[in-house]
Amino acid sequence: MIDYVYNAIKAKDKEPTEELMLDYWQKIFDNYNKWNDFNKGQIKVTQILSQLPNIIQDIKNYGKPKVEPPKVAGFTQPTN
Repeated sequence: MIDYVYNAIKAKDKEPTEELMLDYWQKIFDNYNKWNDFNKGQIKVTQILSQLPNIIQDIKNYGKPKVEPPKVAGFTQPTN
């Protein structure tokens, strides 16, 4: 977990201090309401870590309209 946060901060050309790393995690958990239902059910640290890229995408995309996949001639989208 520490490596993931460290590398994410480093990728933004910032020095990953302890304060920045704690702030990063705080933002993720402060935005719990933006996680999708599946990720909200992940309660173990290992589960959260494995879903972290998806959780971050959930937070970034919260409130944005979902993009429909392109239509392909001769292909019917399955319906739920």
